[in-house]
Amino acid sequence: MTPDISIIIPVYNTAAYLPATIASLQASDDDITYEFVCVDDGSDDESLSILQSWADTDPRVVVLTQPNQGQSVARNTAISNAHGRWIYCLDSDDIISHDALSAAYAEANRLGVGLLLFSGDIIDESGRHIDEVANTIYTHQRYQRSEELPGNKVMTGTEVMNILLRTFSFRAVPWLYLIDAEFLKSTGIVFRPGIIHEDELFTATLIMSCHSVATLHRTLIHHRIRQSSTMGATFSRRNMDCYLTVIDGVQEWLHDNPSHRQTAWRYCAYTLNHVLITARTLPWRDRLQTLRRITRSGYLPYLEPKRLLQFIYGK
Repeated sequence: MTPDISIIIPVYNTAAYLPATIASLQASDDDITYEFVCVDDGSDDESLSILQSWADTDPRVVVLTQPNQGQSVARNTAISNAHGRWIYCLDSDDIISHDALSAAYAEANRLGVGLLLFSGDIIDESGRHIDEVANTIYTHQRYQRSEELPGNKVMTGTEVMNILLRTFSFRAVPWLYLIDAEFLKSTGIVFRPGIIHEDELFTATLIMSCHSVATLHRTLIHHRIRQSSTMGATFSRRNMDCYLTVIDGVQEWLHDNPSHRQTAWRYCAYTLNHVLITARTLPWRDRLQTLRRITRSGYLPYLEPKRLLQFIYGK
């Protein structure tokens, strides 16, 4: 029997949080059928044993293992082994509302779309929502859909992307999207291995490729931000190089999708100008090498003069 939704779960050293994630999935309503495709990416904690214990008691759970190759490869492995009509990517330390996916599934099928967007909020390491944490360091993160995106309306991916860019509300994280599996397969889009910020390339090209996108104005996912894994990481040359690789990937995608050139140009300008704000803190040698790559790649036209000068002078 084909599951309604395949939930894709890449796992790497999240044993401290994985039981709560599993509990939230087990509490999901039974209006639809699921499979849980979990890929342990070479964890060296108890993550794999937790997954195997779950699989022993729940026939819907598939556990795959691989040497550590990164989140992109883990997600691609899971997706290639999924059988559901819809694909949903969940991080292994997040919490999902009990009726989240049934609500998303019902709306996506009712409107007949290839991609459904919805909202999320943030919890900290202890599971508290950011609104409950005074002076939180997480308050700058927002995953609520802009009211600029109407509910109960089917739009093209180009229309949606242009609105998201104009309202500064584009969010690349894949756990804010329910994806039609047949549509995803038809695009050939996968997570690019070997880079960080891989979801930027995956989500941007996926949205622009889709002819039918809708938005559900509900908060369905509670995303956990951990100090050690996210907020504690400093921006480095590798971050900048990976963002530029994302732009390279968009150019490659455009070769086969030339009709999206204008929207893709806006996305590239949006992304590069925003990342330069952070990249200006890099050492001068790294900024010089980055500038050379931007120039060689022909990406200078994407940059606002003010942002470029701030990046060059580190101010």
